[in-house]
Amino acid sequence: MGRFYPIELAKKKGEWFSYYAKYFKTVEINSTFYRPPGELQVQSWRKKAKGLKGFEYSVKVSQLVTHNLTGALLSGCNLTGANLNGARLLGADLSLAILEDTYMTRTNMIGAKMNWVDLSDSSLTNCQFTRAELFGANLSNSDLTSSDFTRAYLVRANLSGCALKDVSLDYADFTGALLRNAELGAIRLTNVFLNDADLSGADLSGSFLYGLTLDGTVCRKANLRSSSISLLNFLNADFSGADLKNVHFAQTYANNTNFSGADLSGATFDTSAFENADFRGANMSGAAFDTTAFENADFRGANLERIKYDSIALQFFAESRLDGATMSADLQKDLEKLRSGKTP
Repeated sequence: MGRFYPIELAKKKGEWFSYYAKYFKTVEINSTFYRPPGELQVQSWRKKAKGLKGFEYSVKVSQLVTHNLTGALLSGCNLTGANLNGARLLGADLSLAILEDTYMTRTNMIGAKMNWVDLSDSSLTNCQFTRAELFGANLSNSDLTSSDFTRAYLVRANLSGCALKDVSLDYADFTGALLRNAELGAIRLTNVFLNDADLSGADLSGSFLYGLTLDGTVCRKANLRSSSISLLNFLNADFSGADLKNVHFAQTYANNTNFSGADLSGATFDTSAFENADFRGANMSGAAFDTTAFENADFRGANLERIKYDSIALQFFAESRLDGATMSADLQKDLEKLRSGKTP
Protein backbone atom coordinates (compact mmCIF):
# COMPACT_ATOMS: atom_id res chain seq x y z
CA MET A 1 0.00 0.00 0.00
CA GLY A 2 1.13 3.51 -0.75
CA ARG A 3 3.17 2.84 -3.91
CA PHE A 4 0.17 2.16 -6.15
CA TYR A 5 -2.92 1.63 -4.04
CA PRO A 6 -3.87 4.57 -1.82
CA ILE A 7 -3.52 4.12 1.93
CA GLU A 8 -7.26 4.57 2.38
CA LEU A 9 -7.86 1.32 0.43
CA ALA A 10 -5.77 -0.73 2.88
CA LYS A 11 -8.87 -2.19 4.52
CA LYS A 12 -11.03 -2.15 1.40
CA LYS A 13 -9.64 -5.06 -0.64
CA GLY A 14 -12.97 -5.38 -2.43
CA GLU A 15 -12.22 -2.07 -4.18
CA TRP A 16 -8.67 -2.91 -5.27
CA PHE A 17 -9.70 -4.44 -8.61
CA SER A 18 -11.86 -1.48 -9.72
CA TYR A 19 -9.05 0.91 -8.77
CA TYR A 20 -6.47 -1.20 -10.65
CA ALA A 21 -8.68 -1.35 -13.77
CA LYS A 22 -8.67 2.45 -14.02
CA TYR A 23 -4.99 2.34 -15.02
CA PHE A 24 -4.39 -1.11 -16.59
CA LYS A 25 -6.23 -3.15 -19.23
CA THR A 26 -4.96 -6.57 -18.18
CA VAL A 27 -3.96 -8.59 -15.09
CA GLU A 28 -2.25 -11.96 -14.69
CA ILE A 29 -4.02 -14.74 -12.78
CA ASN A 30 -1.25 -16.76 -11.14
CA SER A 31 -3.32 -19.22 -9.09
CA THR A 32 -4.26 -21.25 -12.20
CA PHE A 33 -0.64 -22.44 -12.42
CA TYR A 34 -1.06 -24.41 -9.20
CA ARG A 35 -4.69 -25.59 -9.46
CA PRO A 36 -7.59 -25.31 -11.94
CA PRO A 37 -10.24 -22.71 -11.01
CA GLY A 38 -13.77 -23.73 -10.06
CA GLU A 39 -16.89 -22.52 -11.86
CA LEU A 40 -17.75 -20.01 -9.13
CA GLN A 41 -14.25 -18.56 -9.31
CA VAL A 42 -14.50 -18.03 -13.09
CA GLN A 43 -17.92 -16.42 -12.74
CA SER A 44 -16.46 -14.07 -10.12
CA TRP A 45 -13.71 -13.00 -12.52
CA ARG A 46 -16.25 -12.36 -15.30
CA LYS A 47 -18.47 -10.34 -12.98
CA LYS A 48 -15.60 -8.11 -11.85
CA ALA A 49 -14.56 -7.32 -15.43
CA LYS A 50 -18.11 -6.80 -16.71
CA GLY A 51 -18.45 -3.34 -18.17
CA LEU A 52 -14.68 -2.78 -18.42
CA LYS A 53 -14.21 -2.27 -22.15
CA GLY A 54 -11.15 -4.02 -23.55
CA PHE A 55 -10.06 -5.48 -20.19
CA GLU A 56 -8.44 -8.95 -20.41
CA TYR A 57 -7.27 -11.60 -18.00
CA SER A 58 -3.91 -13.29 -18.65
CA VAL A 59 -4.46 -16.77 -17.23
CA LYS A 60 -1.29 -18.66 -16.34
CA VAL A 61 -1.19 -22.15 -17.85
CA SER A 62 -1.26 -25.07 -15.40
CA GLN A 63 2.05 -26.55 -14.34
CA LEU A 64 0.68 -29.92 -15.48
CA VAL A 65 1.16 -28.58 -19.01
CA THR A 66 4.31 -26.48 -18.64
CA HIS A 67 6.23 -28.52 -16.06
CA ASN A 68 5.09 -32.14 -16.42
CA LEU A 69 7.06 -33.44 -19.39
CA THR A 70 7.09 -37.09 -18.34
CA GLY A 71 7.90 -39.19 -21.40
CA ALA A 72 8.00 -36.13 -23.65
CA LEU A 73 9.95 -36.19 -26.92
CA LEU A 74 12.05 -33.03 -26.96
CA SER A 75 15.09 -34.23 -28.88
CA GLY A 76 16.77 -31.47 -30.85
CA CYS A 77 14.71 -28.70 -29.21
CA ASN A 78 16.22 -25.32 -28.38
CA LEU A 79 15.19 -24.43 -24.82
CA THR A 80 17.96 -21.91 -24.12
CA GLY A 81 17.21 -19.85 -21.03
CA ALA A 82 14.08 -21.85 -20.21
CA ASN A 83 12.75 -21.95 -16.66
CA LEU A 84 11.99 -25.58 -15.80
CA ASN A 85 12.26 -25.30 -12.03
CA GLY A 86 10.40 -28.20 -10.43
CA ALA A 87 9.56 -29.77 -13.80
CA ARG A 88 8.95 -33.51 -14.21
CA LEU A 89 10.99 -34.98 -17.06
CA LEU A 90 10.81 -38.65 -16.11
CA GLY A 91 11.72 -40.79 -19.11
CA ALA A 92 11.70 -37.76 -21.43
CA ASP A 93 13.95 -37.73 -24.52
CA LEU A 94 15.99 -34.52 -24.74
CA SER A 95 18.83 -35.95 -26.83
CA LEU A 96 20.70 -33.23 -28.77
CA ALA A 97 18.52 -30.56 -27.17
CA ILE A 98 19.98 -27.14 -26.34
CA LEU A 99 19.20 -26.02 -22.79
CA GLU A 100 22.07 -23.62 -22.27
CA ASP A 101 21.68 -21.19 -19.34
CA THR A 102 18.56 -23.04 -18.18
CA TYR A 103 17.01 -23.00 -14.70
CA MET A 104 16.03 -26.52 -13.62
CA THR A 105 16.22 -26.47 -9.82
CA ARG A 106 14.47 -29.47 -8.20
CA THR A 107 13.72 -30.91 -11.64
CA ASN A 108 13.01 -34.65 -11.82
CA MET A 109 14.85 -36.28 -14.74
CA ILE A 110 14.85 -39.91 -13.58
CA GLY A 111 15.47 -42.19 -16.55
CA ALA A 112 15.51 -39.28 -19.01
CA LYS A 113 17.53 -39.54 -22.24
CA MET A 114 19.75 -36.48 -22.54
CA ASN A 115 22.53 -37.73 -24.80
CA TRP A 116 24.63 -34.91 -26.32
CA VAL A 117 22.35 -32.33 -24.66
CA ASP A 118 23.78 -28.85 -24.01
CA LEU A 119 23.13 -27.84 -20.40
CA SER A 120 26.17 -25.61 -20.00
CA ASP A 121 26.05 -22.65 -17.58
CA SER A 122 22.77 -23.91 -16.13
CA SER A 123 21.34 -24.00 -12.60
CA LEU A 124 20.64 -27.67 -11.86
CA THR A 125 20.70 -27.81 -8.07
CA ASN A 126 18.77 -30.50 -6.19
CA CYS A 127 17.84 -32.30 -9.43
CA GLN A 128 17.15 -36.01 -9.91
CA PHE A 129 19.31 -37.58 -12.64
CA THR A 130 18.94 -41.17 -11.38
CA ARG A 131 19.46 -43.63 -14.28
CA ALA A 132 19.48 -40.72 -16.75
CA GLU A 133 21.47 -41.03 -19.98
CA LEU A 134 23.85 -38.10 -20.49
CA PHE A 135 26.30 -39.55 -22.99
CA GLY A 136 28.47 -36.75 -24.40
CA ALA A 137 26.32 -34.12 -22.65
CA ASN A 138 27.74 -30.66 -22.02
CA LEU A 139 27.13 -29.57 -18.43
CA SER A 140 30.22 -27.38 -18.18
CA ASN A 141 30.18 -24.54 -15.62
CA SER A 142 26.76 -25.61 -14.33
CA ASP A 143 25.70 -25.69 -10.69
CA LEU A 144 24.83 -29.30 -9.83
CA THR A 145 24.95 -28.91 -6.06
CA SER A 146 23.02 -31.57 -4.11
CA SER A 147 21.81 -33.34 -7.28
CA ASP A 148 21.43 -37.13 -7.51
CA PHE A 149 23.34 -38.95 -10.28
CA THR A 150 22.88 -42.46 -8.90
CA ARG A 151 23.42 -44.97 -11.75
CA ALA A 152 23.49 -42.10 -14.26
CA TYR A 153 25.34 -42.64 -17.56
CA LEU A 154 27.76 -39.74 -18.15
CA VAL A 155 30.27 -41.36 -20.49
CA ARG A 156 32.30 -38.67 -22.34
CA ALA A 157 30.19 -35.93 -20.73
CA ASN A 158 31.72 -32.51 -20.09
CA LEU A 159 31.38 -31.38 -16.45
CA SER A 160 34.38 -29.06 -16.44
CA GLY A 161 34.04 -26.18 -14.01
CA CYS A 162 30.88 -27.63 -12.45
CA ALA A 163 29.87 -27.27 -8.82
CA LEU A 164 29.27 -30.85 -7.63
CA LYS A 165 29.15 -30.42 -3.88
CA ASP A 166 26.95 -32.84 -1.93
CA VAL A 167 25.99 -34.82 -5.05
CA SER A 168 25.14 -38.54 -5.03
CA LEU A 169 27.23 -40.51 -7.52
CA ASP A 170 26.79 -44.18 -6.51
CA TYR A 171 27.30 -46.45 -9.53
CA ALA A 172 27.47 -43.45 -11.89
CA ASP A 173 29.53 -43.97 -15.04
CA PHE A 174 31.95 -41.11 -15.83
CA THR A 175 34.15 -43.10 -18.22
CA GLY A 176 36.05 -40.65 -20.42
CA ALA A 177 34.23 -37.67 -18.87
CA LEU A 178 35.78 -34.22 -18.45
CA LEU A 179 35.72 -32.91 -14.87
CA ARG A 180 38.51 -30.34 -15.20
CA ASN A 181 38.46 -27.74 -12.42
CA ALA A 182 35.18 -29.18 -11.12
CA GLU A 183 34.40 -28.47 -7.48
CA LEU A 184 33.39 -31.67 -5.69
CA GLY A 185 34.48 -30.80 -2.16
CA ALA A 186 34.40 -33.53 0.49
CA ILE A 187 32.56 -36.04 -1.67
CA ARG A 188 32.11 -39.79 -1.15
CA LEU A 189 33.13 -41.78 -4.23
CA THR A 190 32.24 -45.47 -4.03
CA ASN A 191 31.31 -47.75 -6.90
CA VAL A 192 31.85 -44.94 -9.42
CA PHE A 193 33.35 -45.53 -12.87
CA LEU A 194 36.07 -42.96 -13.68
CA ASN A 195 38.25 -44.79 -16.20
CA ASP A 196 39.93 -42.36 -18.64
CA ALA A 197 38.15 -39.44 -16.94
CA ASP A 198 39.97 -36.10 -16.71
CA LEU A 199 39.82 -34.45 -13.27
CA SER A 200 42.72 -32.07 -13.83
CA GLY A 201 42.52 -29.18 -11.39
CA ALA A 202 39.38 -30.58 -9.73
CA ASP A 203 38.75 -29.97 -6.03
CA LEU A 204 38.15 -33.19 -4.10
CA SER A 205 39.73 -32.11 -0.84
CA GLY A 206 38.61 -34.16 2.13
CA SER A 207 36.92 -36.76 -0.07
CA PHE A 208 36.42 -40.45 0.64
CA LEU A 209 37.38 -42.70 -2.28
CA TYR A 210 36.63 -46.37 -1.73
CA GLY A 211 36.65 -49.51 -3.86
CA LEU A 212 37.36 -47.76 -7.19
CA THR A 213 39.44 -48.62 -10.21
CA LEU A 214 40.98 -45.58 -11.90
CA ASP A 215 42.33 -46.82 -15.22
CA GLY A 216 43.85 -44.03 -17.29
CA THR A 217 42.25 -41.40 -15.05
CA VAL A 218 43.88 -37.96 -15.16
CA CYS A 219 44.04 -35.93 -11.94
CA ARG A 220 46.82 -33.47 -12.81
CA LYS A 221 47.02 -30.65 -10.27
CA ALA A 222 43.81 -31.90 -8.66
CA ASN A 223 43.20 -31.12 -5.00
CA LEU A 224 42.71 -34.26 -2.92
CA ARG A 225 44.20 -32.86 0.26
CA SER A 226 43.29 -34.81 3.43
CA SER A 227 41.29 -37.36 1.43
CA SER A 228 40.91 -41.01 2.39
CA ILE A 229 41.78 -43.47 -0.40
CA SER A 230 41.01 -47.10 0.40
CA LEU A 231 40.85 -50.28 -1.67
CA LEU A 232 41.63 -48.43 -4.91
CA ASN A 233 43.36 -49.62 -8.03
CA PHE A 234 45.32 -46.98 -9.96
CA LEU A 235 46.25 -48.20 -13.43
CA ASN A 236 48.13 -45.78 -15.69
CA ALA A 237 46.64 -42.88 -13.72
CA ASP A 238 48.18 -39.40 -13.68
CA PHE A 239 48.39 -37.42 -10.41
CA SER A 240 51.32 -35.25 -11.46
CA GLY A 241 51.39 -31.94 -9.60
CA ALA A 242 48.36 -32.93 -7.53
CA ASP A 243 47.80 -31.80 -3.94
CA LEU A 244 47.78 -35.04 -1.95
CA LYS A 245 48.91 -33.57 1.32
CA ASN A 246 47.89 -35.64 4.37
CA VAL A 247 46.11 -38.19 2.16
CA HIS A 248 45.65 -41.63 3.67
CA PHE A 249 46.30 -44.54 1.29
CA ALA A 250 45.04 -47.87 2.64
CA GLN A 251 45.11 -51.19 0.78
CA THR A 252 45.72 -49.31 -2.46
CA TYR A 253 47.39 -50.72 -5.55
CA ALA A 254 48.98 -48.46 -8.15
CA ASN A 255 50.62 -49.63 -11.38
CA ASN A 256 52.35 -47.25 -13.81
CA THR A 257 50.89 -44.27 -11.97
CA ASN A 258 52.45 -40.81 -12.20
CA PHE A 259 52.87 -38.84 -8.97
CA SER A 260 55.71 -36.65 -10.23
CA GLY A 261 55.76 -33.18 -8.71
CA ALA A 262 52.83 -34.04 -6.43
CA ASP A 263 52.61 -32.82 -2.84
CA LEU A 264 52.44 -35.97 -0.70
CA SER A 265 53.76 -34.36 2.46
CA GLY A 266 52.26 -35.88 5.58
CA ALA A 267 50.62 -38.65 3.55
CA THR A 268 50.29 -42.13 5.07
CA PHE A 269 50.78 -45.32 3.07
CA ASP A 270 49.23 -48.31 4.80
CA THR A 271 49.37 -51.88 3.45
CA SER A 272 49.62 -50.70 -0.15
CA ALA A 273 51.66 -51.44 -3.27
CA PHE A 274 53.00 -48.94 -5.81
CA GLU A 275 54.48 -50.76 -8.78
CA ASN A 276 56.41 -48.79 -11.42
CA ALA A 277 55.21 -45.58 -9.76
CA ASP A 278 56.80 -42.26 -10.68
CA PHE A 279 57.47 -40.02 -7.65
CA ARG A 280 60.11 -37.83 -9.31
CA GLY A 281 60.25 -34.39 -7.73
CA ALA A 282 57.38 -35.21 -5.38
CA ASN A 283 57.28 -33.66 -1.92
CA MET A 284 56.93 -36.59 0.49
CA SER A 285 58.33 -34.92 3.59
CA GLY A 286 56.82 -36.24 6.79
CA ALA A 287 55.07 -39.12 5.01
CA ALA A 288 54.66 -42.44 6.83
CA PHE A 289 55.05 -45.89 5.25
CA ASP A 290 53.67 -49.02 6.93
CA THR A 291 53.78 -52.41 5.17
CA THR A 292 53.93 -50.71 1.76
CA ALA A 293 55.85 -51.92 -1.30
CA PHE A 294 57.42 -49.72 -3.99
CA GLU A 295 58.60 -52.10 -6.68
CA ASN A 296 60.55 -50.36 -9.47
CA ALA A 297 59.54 -46.95 -8.08
CA ASP A 298 61.34 -43.76 -9.12
CA PHE A 299 62.06 -41.24 -6.35
CA ARG A 300 64.64 -39.16 -8.18
CA GLY A 301 64.62 -35.56 -6.96
CA ALA A 302 61.91 -36.31 -4.40
CA ASN A 303 61.83 -34.82 -0.92
CA LEU A 304 62.04 -37.67 1.58
CA GLU A 305 62.89 -35.61 4.65
CA ARG A 306 61.43 -36.70 8.00
CA ILE A 307 59.64 -39.72 6.58
CA LYS A 308 58.67 -42.64 8.81
CA TYR A 309 59.25 -46.14 7.45
CA ASP A 310 59.32 -49.77 8.48
CA SER A 311 61.74 -52.47 7.33
CA ILE A 312 59.54 -53.33 4.32
CA ALA A 313 59.49 -49.79 2.98
CA LEU A 314 63.22 -49.41 3.67
CA GLN A 315 63.98 -52.50 1.59
CA PHE A 316 62.13 -51.06 -1.39
CA PHE A 317 63.73 -47.64 -0.96
CA ALA A 318 67.11 -49.36 -1.16
CA GLU A 319 66.13 -50.90 -4.50
CA SER A 320 64.59 -47.71 -5.92
CA ARG A 321 66.07 -44.86 -7.95
CA LEU A 322 66.93 -42.12 -5.46
CA ASP A 323 69.29 -39.89 -7.46
CA GLY A 324 68.96 -36.27 -6.34
CA ALA A 325 66.45 -37.13 -3.62
CA THR A 326 66.77 -35.26 -0.32
CA MET A 327 66.51 -37.36 2.81
CA SER A 328 67.33 -37.33 6.50
CA ALA A 329 70.70 -38.49 7.83
CA ASP A 330 68.95 -41.40 9.57
CA LEU A 331 67.46 -42.67 6.30
CA GLN A 332 70.84 -42.38 4.57
CA LYS A 333 72.50 -44.39 7.35
CA ASP A 334 69.79 -47.08 7.28
CA LEU A 335 70.10 -47.42 3.50
CA GLU A 336 73.90 -47.71 3.73
CA LYS A 337 73.64 -50.42 6.41
CA LEU A 338 71.05 -52.36 4.39
CA ARG A 339 73.12 -52.18 1.20
CA SER A 340 76.22 -53.33 3.09
CA GLY A 341 74.35 -56.34 4.44
CA LYS A 342 73.97 -54.99 7.95
CA THR A 343 70.66 -54.82 9.78
CA PRO A 344 69.59 -51.18 10.29
